[in-house]
Amino acid sequence: MEDPGAEAVDTLQSILGRETCLNIEGTGEPIVVSNQETEVMWPFHPIRVGRLDRNRVAHQVNKIEHRASEDPDGTASKEEPLLISDYVTAGAAEYLRQEGISYLDASGNCCIQSGSLFLFVQGRKPKSRGRRGSVRAFNSAGLKLIFVLLVQENLVNQAYRDLAGLVDISQGTVTYVMQDLKELGFVEERKKKRILRNKDDLMDRWATGYTERLRSKLSRGRFKFLSSRKATGWQSHLSNLWTTRWGGEPGADLLTGNFRPELLTLYTREDTSTVCRELEAAPDPEGSIEILDMFWDPVKLEKQDDTSESTMAHVPSLLIYADLVASADPRARRAAKTIWDQYLVEGET
Repeated sequence: MEDPGAEAVDTLQSILGRETCLNIEGTGEPIVVSNQETEVMWPFHPIRVGRLDRNRVAHQVNKIEHRASEDPDGTASKEEPLLISDYVTAGAAEYLRQEGISYLDASGNCCIQSGSLFLFVQGRKPKSRGRRGSVRAFNSAGLKLIFVLLVQENLVNQAYRDLAGLVDISQGTVTYVMQDLKELGFVEERKKKRILRNKDDLMDRWATGYTERLRSKLSRGRFKFLSSRKATGWQSHLSNLWTTRWGGEPGADLLTGNFRPELLTLYTREDTSTVCRELEAAPDPEGSIEILDMFWDPVKLEKQDDTSESTMAHVPSLLIYADLVASADPRARRAAKTIWDQYLVEGET
C-alpha cells in the first residue's frame, strides 16, 4: 500500500514544479520544506489522519493541543505538526487555518506555515480511489456495539449473545463487527481472550462515525419548556436515571462543574410523551431541549439491579465528548478537550 505521506508530498511537489525555489521531501519523519536559494529549511512532524471534515477536524486539533500540553517547553520535538490527510474538505481547511495548524492532503491541497514560510493550495478535487470493501464496523449498528466496548472494555470478552442484548442488535451483527475490528487492529485475540487495542484511535473513529452516521437516526426532535421556572432548574428534572440521562452540554456541566448549557441534550428509553410530561415541555423546532434515543441498556451495561437507585445523571463521558466535539460553539470545543484529556485519555470512558 502506498504511503499516504509520500503520495501527498509527491503531489504537492508536482504542483510546485521544478521552477520554484521551494522543495518538499520526506517519506518518513520529518517532512522538510526547503528554500534552495537561501538554504533555509522548515521541518514538520507528520501526523497521518484519514479524511478530514468539519466534524472530525476538531478532535485532531484537540489531540495536537494535548501533545503540546505534555511538552510545554517543546523539548520532545522542535518540528511543527503537519496533518497528512487523504482529503481535507473546505470547512475543515478553514478551521485548521484559523487554528494555525498546517495540513497537506493527497490531492495537494495544503496550508503549510512556519516562520517565514507560507504555502497555500486549495480547490483541488479528491483523487479517485478504487472500490474498497465497506467497513461494516462503523455503520450505525456497529457504532452502537463499539460504544459499549469503549465504555466497558472488559465486555470485549462477553458472549456475542450478551453483547447483542446490550444495544439491541443481532448476534450476526456482533460477529461481523468483531471480525472487522480484528482486521483493523482494534481487537486482538491472545490465549483465547480478546483485548481492545489502539483505544484512542478507536474513540476518534467512533466519535466521527457517531456524528456522521448514527446521531441523526436517534433524534426525536427539539422541544421547549412551557415554564421559565422549569428551564432554570434542569438538573433536578429527571426522576428515573435508569431510563433518561443528560448528554452534550448539560452532561459536560455535570461532569466538569463549569459549563453553562444552552442546549439541553437528553438520551432516553422512555416514550417522548412521558419525558415531555416530566419536563413540562412541548415540541418546538427552535427549542432548547433535544431528545435522542438511548441506544444502550444502562442496567445491563452497569450490571446493576434496576430496582436500585442510579446516581448517574449523565451519559458516559465518551458520548458527551462526541456531542460536544461536532459543535460550532467554541465553548463546547473547549469542554470537549477537557473531557478528552481528563476522562478519556487519562480516565475512564
